[in-house]
Parts: sequence; structure tokens; C-alpha cells
Amino acid sequence: MRKSVVVSIHLTLILVLAASVLSAQSASTWVFFGSDGLLHYKTDSQGNRIMDFSFAGYKGGGVALPVIPVAASASPVSGDNTSNIQAAIDSVSQLSPDANGFRGAVLLAAGRYDVSGTLNVTAGGVVLRGSGSGANGTILNMTGSAHLLLSIKGSGTWQTVGPSAVMTDSFIPSGVMSFHVDNASSFSVGDSVLILRPVTQNWVHFMNMDTLVRNGQPQTWIKIGTSIRTDRVIAGISGNQITLDAPLTDSFDGTLLNPPAGSMVKYTFPGRISQVGVEHLGVIAPAQDLDISNPQFQAMTMDTVINGWVRDVAIQDTDNSVTIGGATKQITLEGVSVSHSLAFTPTAGPADFSISGTRNLVSRCSSRNNTGVWPIVTQAEVTGPNAVLNFSADQRGVAPHQRWATGLLTDSSQLTGATPSTQGIAYSNRGNFGSGQGWDVGWAVAWNVTSPDFLVQGPPGAHNWCIGCVGTVVTKSDPNGDYDSLGTHVTPNSLYLEQLKERLGNLAVANIGYGDFALSATPGSNSVAVGSTGSYSISVAPSGIFTDSVALSVSGAPAGATVSFSPKSLASGSASMSIATSASTPPGTYTLAIAGASGNLTHTTSVILTVNAAVGSTSFEAEAAGNTLSGTAKAATCSACSGGKKVGFIGNGSNNFVTINNINVAKSGPYKVAIFYLVNGTRSLSVSVNGGSATTLSLSGSSFSVPAAVPAAVTVQLKAGSNSIQFGNTTAFAPDLDRITVTAQ
Repeated sequence: MRKSVVVSIHLTLILVLAASVLSAQSASTWVFFGSDGLLHYKTDSQGNRIMDFSFAGYKGGGVALPVIPVAASASPVSGDNTSNIQAAIDSVSQLSPDANGFRGAVLLAAGRYDVSGTLNVTAGGVVLRGSGSGANGTILNMTGSAHLLLSIKGSGTWQTVGPSAVMTDSFIPSGVMSFHVDNASSFSVGDSVLILRPVTQNWVHFMNMDTLVRNGQPQTWIKIGTSIRTDRVIAGISGNQITLDAPLTDSFDGTLLNPPAGSMVKYTFPGRISQVGVEHLGVIAPAQDLDISNPQFQAMTMDTVINGWVRDVAIQDTDNSVTIGGATKQITLEGVSVSHSLAFTPTAGPADFSISGTRNLVSRCSSRNNTGVWPIVTQAEVTGPNAVLNFSADQRGVAPHQRWATGLLTDSSQLTGATPSTQGIAYSNRGNFGSGQGWDVGWAVAWNVTSPDFLVQGPPGAHNWCIGCVGTVVTKSDPNGDYDSLGTHVTPNSLYLEQLKERLGNLAVANIGYGDFALSATPGSNSVAVGSTGSYSISVAPSGIFTDSVALSVSGAPAGATVSFSPKSLASGSASMSIATSASTPPGTYTLAIAGASGNLTHTTSVILTVNAAVGSTSFEAEAAGNTLSGTAKAATCSACSGGKKVGFIGNGSNNFVTINNINVAKSGPYKVAIFYLVNGTRSLSVSVNGGSATTLSLSGSSFSVPAAVPAAVTVQLKAGSNSIQFGNTTAFAPDLDRITVTAQ
């Protein structure tokens, strides 16, 4: 792993990490907001630019990590638990994956599991899930001799298919997504392809990497004839122009790479597994202070995996703890912490996180009490974009290890324990260290990073940037890289998150837990009389980095009602929602669905609106939809009735009745009910309000075809809101019923 060597020359400029400096912000000259509110990018004379790093992460960035149903469980047993846990993993591995590629999660109950061997996940769709990463959660306690705890790994490698196409542009800048080939006819949109960048003698010489000597022996930086692979998918083809699904992280200079020139070829990778993860558990190992040439307790490795994750994992006292291998793609590490109880004293220090592969994201992770340990390194010939977001470390920092990784972002990170010899950011030429590690990274960005010391150097023909960084510059014999707004943070606060937002919208940022808003409404229910106006308070509460405006809307309002918001949109605080009913608004109870939208991010809440009959007489048809016609009671045609219908065959049993529902009134009190009925002779009618005791009326008339000239009347007590009135006769037939009117007393 990386070896600590002390060589530094301080600039005379010492930057003070004062709160007044940190609170100020300026704009970068390389990436800045334009008048359109979007990021704009400066290019150098050859068209190179800072790339879009937002393609890093699970499913290509901006996709929420899934929660997979439990398929098997395990509890701690006395003694070694290796076979106990492995059996559960193997049982889930045998299940058929669903349409999303998920087999299921292995749930480890809370408790301490002694584990003396390596746990292997070799099938896609399998998740190892604990019951919490804290002291009362699931703890995997590494016992026995030093070993690797968890291996998540598929098999095989890239298998090229069909002819390759030669890249024909004389120069392809870093950060672009399109280029030309000599013949695109054998390629299609959706093809998985490798972009092959040849390592030529001309390029190695141009990089001044062909004169490395150590102990009198020549050292090899990268072997001539090697091809540096970039793993992509074709997103578009226009003639012989190819557009990829993510940026190229290195430039292709024909004067240095031809022959043989860059090329593109299709591939398959049948052994690479997907949809695998580790989550919600802790790992503890015996603390040891041994040279890294000795066997080590290592927490986990992940390789030959696409679309995987590690989240909420707390690791204690492992060495070279988390390794993400070179055949990984679109991996997210979220909330992974590594801590140490012993200082590491040998010269060559281990690394808590070793990141290779492409389009991988390290988010909200940390390295604690890591004296002598490198928090994050990259390895040889890595092609990103890879992003380290909101990382923190007590010592050292982000230090690519060797042999030309490209496309690395360290964003909004706090690396507070760095020194001039172990810098918080070390994008540099490591020369003959190791066996000729040379230039360790190119096209790398440190964005709004705070650390005591920075070493950012500029490789030949490439850039490394330190933008909005607060700390002291360390210089060596190679030229400095691009320092921009040194000592003052810049906007946006996070380059990755702003790029993600602009590419995929606010929903993508919310999906990864960095910016959202909550929507609520009060009161939860409201009552108004027909023709009156009701109001609600709608609150928008932003969280994280969310600062955008939220547009309000509503659905489900009753007919004849008008809804208005003041204001119609807001970023935070409260808005008033008014609902003005009209004389034509039907009384009833309505669920109003209120939506707040900011781009493609939408949240909803609901309230209840009850529209009550207005003061005065309100008519309710007996046969109206929403009423209850029970037993023999049924609607019949009646040309003389108000709605052209009546309800007959009421009574002559307790189950034969009609209930008029949704009688809405604004306030509790006495109400006069006028009953428009039809009868030839005299019959009794019982009246019951809201299931209460019945009042019996004796009603007379001369026709079952024409309502009685004078309606019957009864005074009842109604409650504010919705009421129901039942009409029947338990012993004999009752009059037929046309309608009723309800009038406040």
C-alpha cells in the first residue's frame, strides 16, 4: 500500500482556517453558475474541462439504494459462526432472482457473531443485512488468524466481442462523451463497450515516466503495450460519431497514442454479479500494529460487481479495510466508518478505503483515529468518474496511490489532521516510490475541501484542480496544479450534488439523502357552509441542500369550488390555501390531495373538507345516490315528484327503510325537517337521526302518485358536519318518500 515519505516545501502563504474565511464563498473560474442558473465550464486550449462526476454511484447516480425483502435469517450461535452465516447466504443464493435481479436479504439478528473465516457472496441479488451497526446491533467479531471477513465477488473478466473500431479524432478532450471512430456499423445503442487507451512509449516519455530509477534499478510506471480500459455503454450513434453514457476521464492525444490509437470494442461480462449489498452491521477485529507485508484482518472486498452497495457499516481495527476492485462499476459506499484503537507505526501504511473501478461513489464515510493509515487511496489505471463526497478523516486524507488513476473528485470533505508530509489531498507524482508509482492521478478535482495541507500537482498534458480549498499549499519539484479560489469556498457547495441535480433533477438528490422537503397542512379537516370559504395553512420544510421553490397544487376539490394559494410557490415557510365554494357546490365530505413539486421531486399531503348545507332550506332526494335503500325499499318512477322518482315499499319490517345520508350542516342545533311523502289513507312513519331513537309521525293523504299538498314536519337535533336520517316502520308499510328539506331553526 501507500508509503509515507516526507518531502515538502511550504509556500510562504499560510492560510488561516478562520470562521470568517469559511463563511465566505466565491465563484470558480473553471465551473461557475451562468445567468441561466446552471453550471458552465471553462475549457483549456485543447477543450479539456472538469467532467461531470454525477454519473458515479449505484445505478449511475441519483438512485435510492433498495430495501430488499428478507429471504433467510440467522442468529448468533456459540463458537464460530462462519458456517452458520454462510449457510444462510448460500440458501438465498439458490433462489431465483425477481424481475429486478433481487434474490433476497439474509437478516442477521442483533448480537455478537464470532467469525474465523471468510464469508463469500458470489451470486447476484443477495444482501447481507444486520440489525444495526451500533453496540446493540449486529457485530461480526473477527477471531482466529488474520483473514478477510467478507468477499463479494463474481467471476471472470471482460470478454470482447466482434471487431474493434479505431478512434479517429486527432485529439479527444477529457470530460467529453462523444468521439468519432473509423467504422461504427457493428455497434448499436445499448452496447457495453470498452474504450481502450494504449500505453505507448511516446506517452510514457511525454509523462517523464521512462527515467524512474530506484536503488540503481530502472522502474516501470505502466508497461508499454498495456491498454487502459474505460467501461461504458453506447448512448447514441450518429454516423461514425459515438456518444457514451458517461464522460471519458482522460484525453486521447493522437500525437502520443498513434499508433495504435485509441479504440472501442464490445464486451460481455457474464460473471459480473449485480444487486448485492452489505448493510446495517458492525465489524470488530483484533487491533494489530504490523507491517502490511504480514497477514491482516480485512473487513471486505468487492470486485466483479455492478450496481452494489455498502451502507451503515461500522468497522473497528481492520487494516486495508474496504477494497473496491478494478472490475466494479456503479458502487455506492454510504455511511461506512472505519476506526482504529492503535496507531500504525510501520513506514508503509495501510488504507481504510481503496477505490478502483469506475463510476463509484463514497458518500458520508469516515476514517477515525487513523494515525499512520491512509483514509482513501486509488490504485493503478483506474478510470472514473469516481467521487468522494462529505468524507472526513482525523489524519491524512485522499491520496491516490499509483500509476495513473483518472477522474477522481473529493467534494465537500473535512480532512483535519493532515500535515505537510501526509497531506489532506495528495494528487501528485510519486516518482520512484514503491516500484515506480509515478503520477498517481490526473484530471482529479478537490472541491471545497478543508485541510491543513494540500499537495496538488499538474501532470504533463493534464490537469489536477484544487478549487475552493481552505488550507496551505505544499510544493515539490513538479509544478503545482490548478489552485482556484484558494482559501475561500466556492459555489455550489457540492459539485457532485449540483451536477446530479442538473442532470437528473431534485428527485435524484433526494434519493441519495442530500436534499428534500417535507409538505404538511393544517388543520387536517375543515367545515364550511355552501357558498362560504375555508382556508388551510400549507407548510414547506426544506432539509439538506434543498433550496429550490416548491409549486403548490391541489386535486379533489368539489364542483363549483375555486382553490387559490398565496403564494403559489415557496422555498420554505407557509402558504395559505383558500377554497371558495359556490351555491352550486354539492354538500359532502371531500379529500383534497395537496401536491408540492420542485422539478421532478413531488410530495403530497391531504386534508378533509366538509361542505355543509347553507343556512335555509336544503333539499335531499330520497332516491339520490349515496342514500341507503334497505330491504324492500326501492326507487320507482313518479312524474309528479321533484326528481321524477320516489322511494316506495318502506316499512312492514325493521330491515325495510331508507336512510338519507350526507346531510351536512355548519353547526350543531335544532333543524326543521319537511317530509314530502305520498300515501292513500293514513300510515305511520318513524324518523331516526344518526342512529338515535325514533320519532313516529302519522301521515295522511289521497294518492300514491302525487305528493301530499302539505309536507309533514319534524324538528330534529343535527350535529355539525355530516348527518343521516332514517325513515321506516317496523310493523306496517309506511308512506312513500319523495324528498326532504332541512332548515336551520
